[in-house]
Amino acid sequence: SYPVFALTTRGEGGKEVLTLTDAAGSTRESRTEAVMGVMKGLRDAGIVTGWRDELYPVSTGFYESPVLLVERAAAAFLGAVEYGVHVNGIVREDDDDSDDDKDEDA
Repeated sequence: SYPVFALTTRGEGGKEVLTLTDAAGSTRESRTEAVMGVMKGLRDAGIVTGWRDELYPVSTGFYESPVLLVERAAAAFLGAVEYGVHVNGIVREDDDDSDDDKDEDA
């Protein structure tokens, strides 16, 4: 098996970035499968924790098509920006005839 990741030097500052090698393939499906194998190994070694079985899209921009899907718990290990939405709400039951806001004496 060939390495899926490589450190590559980019830009004038010589910054090292993590890139996929040709062994990962050229399709979203092949990249997903190759990276998932590595991430499962890191999970089994106890490095990636909080495994959710939730695939998270990794793309070059918010509105761009994903280049691969990765387990959400492992996205940060790839330097991927993660987005999420939290919604809070109150649910009033249909059988609640009382209205605590009304003044009984009015």
